[in-house]
Amino acid sequence: MEVTEEKFKKLSAQILSTSSQDDSWLSVLQELSEIAGGARTFLFSQDLFDNRALRQHWVGCSDDFVQSWKDYYSGINPWANGAKDVTVGTVLRESQYYPEDQLLKTEFYNDWIKPQENIKHGSAVVAYNNGRVMWLIGGLIRARDTDRYHEPFHRLLTLLAPQIQHVITTNETLNAISFERDVFSKKNIKANSAIFVINEKRKIVYANAAAETLLKSSDAIVADEKGRLHLLDFSAMRNFETAMQQIKEQNIYSFTMRKTQGTDQKLDFTLFRSQVSGSNTGLFGWGDHFAEPGILVTISEQADETVAIQNIKNQFCLTNAEASVTYSIYKGITINEYAKSHSLSIHTVRNQVKAALSKTGSRRQSDLVRLINKAINP
Repeated sequence: MEVTEEKFKKLSAQILSTSSQDDSWLSVLQELSEIAGGARTFLFSQDLFDNRALRQHWVGCSDDFVQSWKDYYSGINPWANGAKDVTVGTVLRESQYYPEDQLLKTEFYNDWIKPQENIKHGSAVVAYNNGRVMWLIGGLIRARDTDRYHEPFHRLLTLLAPQIQHVITTNETLNAISFERDVFSKKNIKANSAIFVINEKRKIVYANAAAETLLKSSDAIVADEKGRLHLLDFSAMRNFETAMQQIKEQNIYSFTMRKTQGTDQKLDFTLFRSQVSGSNTGLFGWGDHFAEPGILVTISEQADETVAIQNIKNQFCLTNAEASVTYSIYKGITINEYAKSHSLSIHTVRNQVKAALSKTGSRRQSDLVRLINKAINP
């Protein structure tokens, strides 16, 4: 196996110029396979909690073997288990991920590796790992070709690893930015809110930077051993479970919990039923992360209601009543609910809303909500 300087530069440039589309990376895998004498090359992401491949591409494997990998064998792959704690960017040989003497005793080897011309040797790099999803790229080499191709392939992958890591990390970051921008633009969410996407089993499939900080610093909100969002306070957890049930019937549900026991500081939780499946479905898109309809969970510190209402009153020259009902609409309370809780007629409340709309230059309540959101969260 000989890789000329010209071929290496071409392959390196090809990696750096790849987009998030499947075809771009398939051509890279095809080139790597040809260089390594027909090695089975791969790029796949692995769910670290469910221990299954989310998205995968193989070159050199038959369709039947690829399908069986997706359906079953990715979940019992001992090499992937061994990669979970490997430093990102590190290229290792297959025996460093899992000892060969133990591999030979596994169902994975005897039913998937051995029937494919005994592709038991190879190397791979952990190109990305955020604690929930891991990306690996590499190749598996036939036992009879090991002496000729394994070490040169390992050296080549080591040279390419920084570019591969850079491209994958960049694509994942851009997807996250795009997703978060879309959420903030379409939902009434406070700036700097923690944003989670969970499935119906509460498993976290996405957390923004604020959410990650909350998980690390809060004594009330954690990710459990199965990667599920969990509230340590029993009452709050009951409210969360209720919200999970209610969101099946309605598009939005909110509740409040204390940030820390013994304090008055509260956190506002809002759950949205969100069809995020299928979005950004390129190779680094999240279609497989969000294979099921997701539930968007936002968490923010509750503003001091009295101060907020006073600020709204002063900024928009509203009366006390108009500012109060405006803040309630911003919080998601309907005018019927507001009228009932304040012992007012619905006619009176509607007049207050009309006055608030007029004074703020808003055409409809959704315009008013966006205006107040900007005023409270500049």
